[in-house]
Amino acid sequence: MKKYLQVPLGFFLIIFLVGSGMRCTSIYATALVDRGFSMTIFGVGTSLNTVAGFISGLLIAQLLERFSVKKVVGLGILFISLGTFILSIAKSPIALFLGFFIIGIAMILAGYTPAIIVLSKWYQTNFALVISLVYTGMTIGTSTMSLLYGELAPRIGFTYTLWVMAAMQFFIGFLALKFLVAEDPSEIGAEIYIAPEKDKDIKKAKKTTTTLNVTPKEAKKKFLFWYLLIVFFCINSIVSTLQLYIPAYMETMGHSLQSASQLLSILMVFGAISTVLSGYITDKFSAFTFYIMTAIFFLVACILLLAIPKSYPAMVLMAALMGIAYPASSIAPSLMLYDSFSKETAGKLTGFSNATLFAAMGVSSPIVGYAYDLTNSYVEIFIVMTILFVGGILLMILYKFIKNWEIRKEHVLCVKKEHTSMQQSLTEIN
Repeated sequence: MKKYLQVPLGFFLIIFLVGSGMRCTSIYATALVDRGFSMTIFGVGTSLNTVAGFISGLLIAQLLERFSVKKVVGLGILFISLGTFILSIAKSPIALFLGFFIIGIAMILAGYTPAIIVLSKWYQTNFALVISLVYTGMTIGTSTMSLLYGELAPRIGFTYTLWVMAAMQFFIGFLALKFLVAEDPSEIGAEIYIAPEKDKDIKKAKKTTTTLNVTPKEAKKKFLFWYLLIVFFCINSIVSTLQLYIPAYMETMGHSLQSASQLLSILMVFGAISTVLSGYITDKFSAFTFYIMTAIFFLVACILLLAIPKSYPAMVLMAALMGIAYPASSIAPSLMLYDSFSKETAGKLTGFSNATLFAAMGVSSPIVGYAYDLTNSYVEIFIVMTILFVGGILLMILYKFIKNWEIRKEHVLCVKKEHTSMQQSLTEIN
């Protein structure tokens, strides 16, 4: 059983580092502004971060076919620490942009797609639960590093704090690689993990078709696939971007850097809990059910954020609710692909979903930064984002109907193919 735990543990530590490199960039905003960078420049930096992630997301599947997972992930780990170091010494927009861009590449190389593709080969059953446990590394990494930043930055300064973080990212990352004993269990004489299942569950699974059984190439021709990417784009453009600017927003409302860091840590702790539950809820109900739940919690959190932002207890509740909604911008899109397509096909499509998530941030983040520079206020911006998010929820609900329509259409095509094949066989016999 040890070997079935080593690989998930390795990816957990790697995703931990991804969280420390990706989400923590939001708490650097104030320090970078103090260095003379405007919020527009910061927004462009985060936009380049997402552009890099978008490009890498489109190419990650091909990279994993040409190179081993260890090589790809190892390069990602190196880039995370290098990008953090560059941000620590950045004094010009070019250096700032370079740091963000390198971190964006790292988010994909050492991110979700390698973990999903490898773990899908190791686990036949309990796959959603294992993935959800691995994904908690993102939230735990963010909360840990944001707390570390909040404690160290006032004492030793922004530059030295990021040096400490870069060193931690480097050493923990390459330690994590030792746990990746094999990409496929057959490489070390093991078999894919299959948990005992009850007869009634097996019969139920045989009777019910809940996914489209198509190849990745065929999936890209389906309206459902592109509709999902649109949903992911709409939801993540609000969720990730709003979370990115929460620390800066809190400081404009009179809260200290330490308080903002604490709220981000609370958000990530509840995000970790929610991420773990995502696997259970997906296995018990569906990924769609979990996605809707996260959206509702996020909407309530937005209302609190706008209604009583100066009340610290209310902001603690807001952070907890937004933490519960956190998987909407991390694991939920991947689970939605597995909810729609076969495991093998979904695994090869996660690069596109991750690219879409990065593209969403790339579009919305600089817009928010530019709008803040014009208005010097986040309130009106967050109100507009909340209204747009309601539209995203409606798109989510429509997904269920589109998926059922695609499954029925695929079933009709299969029946027609079988009928045509039978007619050809009869013709040949005659």
